[in-house]
Amino acid sequence: TQAGRWRPWLVLTAALGLAATTIEAVQLRIVPASRQDADLRRTYEWVAAHTPPDAIVQHDPSALLEGLHALYGNRQVAYSDRLYAALYGIATETVLALRDELKPLFALPAPPPADVVALARRFGITHLVAKAKDPVWQDRGGWVWITQPLYATRSTRVVAVADLERLSHQ
Repeated sequence: TQAGRWRPWLVLTAALGLAATTIEAVQLRIVPASRQDADLRRTYEWVAAHTPPDAIVQHDPSALLEGLHALYGNRQVAYSDRLYAALYGIATETVLALRDELKPLFALPAPPPADVVALARRFGITHLVAKAKDPVWQDRGGWVWITQPLYATRSTRVVAVADLERLSHQ
């Protein structure tokens, strides 16, 4: 019969779907995340709970995928990541130009606080999230370290642009 011919394919498809779902569940719930991933998750949960809903929170735009922001941040960004930046049909050239404008915020050498503030204000960014893997993290004299963070872990720091602005006027 016609239905009998499709039965093996349906069983195979269902088995593959169940296997893939089981693997994902194990990876997400049972296998412990790296310390940096756990820190970043807690950081974005803090951001979601302690910043205004209209806050614009920016991380290093060089990331291929900033998945933990998407899962836990619950705040707008000026630029997400290379994988999802053009998700809603924004022209690739526009997306790449924006990324290239924001990259200096997280590059070495760390830009002066006044430059960080000017660039952040241009895009409405109110908070910056720095991670240990960001180049700017290595500059102990840069904005990541000379500004009192609103929240910090061993591998993340959340800095308010307003605090950087006060620092740049001193």
